[in-house]
Amino acid sequence: MLHSFFCQEQTGAGITSLPSCTLLSGPPRSGKTSLLFQLAYNTCAESESSTVVFICKRQNVERKPPVLSQDVDAGSELFERVHMKYVDSEEEVRKYFAAFHLHDITPRVVIIDDFFDLFDDWKCKKFYGQTRGREIGIVRTLALCRDAIDYACKTAGVECKLLLSDTHVSQGPRLLYIYQRWLPTILTIEPLDSGFILQVFRDGDCNPGCKGELARYSLAQCALKLEVLKQV
Repeated sequence: MLHSFFCQEQTGAGITSLPSCTLLSGPPRSGKTSLLFQLAYNTCAESESSTVVFICKRQNVERKPPVLSQDVDAGSELFERVHMKYVDSEEEVRKYFAAFHLHDITPRVVIIDDFFDLFDDWKCKKFYGQTRGREIGIVRTLALCRDAIDYACKTAGVECKLLLSDTHVSQGPRLLYIYQRWLPTILTIEPLDSGFILQVFRDGDCNPGCKGELARYSLAQCALKLEVLKQV
């Protein structure tokens, strides 16, 4: 499964093993967006009909542009099938998924980068009239995302996958009790020496065969580099 986030020439495998709904969580500046872009590239490389929708805040990706594997050409025509959708709030995300069934082409993967940051605490409290308005908004948005993806898979006959990223605020993913309800597979990133470790979160409800996977990578010299991919 973890090979999906790295250059296919290094791993020799595609994204078929990626679960249907996944959370990628890690500390700031750990390369989450870079891993997501590499996965988007791999998805489009698998088939000429594959497309990816990448949802994010424009200022985030412009302020911290992703880095790619050295073997990936940033000008590749494959990126023409990675459709960027810039949003500023969770309301725009909900509007997109509410009309998901109306799209002419169902994407192979929908990615939402920095998911938690789309929910403004003050606005959510005001909108929902609750002190925990942000959590309510996150739950409702996740429910809509899952319903839209599941419906598309059944009606369009396309295996569409949902992938979200979030940032650690301490040890492990925040709002874990919410994410585990809607995103049964959770991947975490932790720093190690001059690089990072990507692995399946031990408490995640995923395929037991995936829990022993571990990938060590670095972001040296403006490139995403897989150093080790193994079973532990």
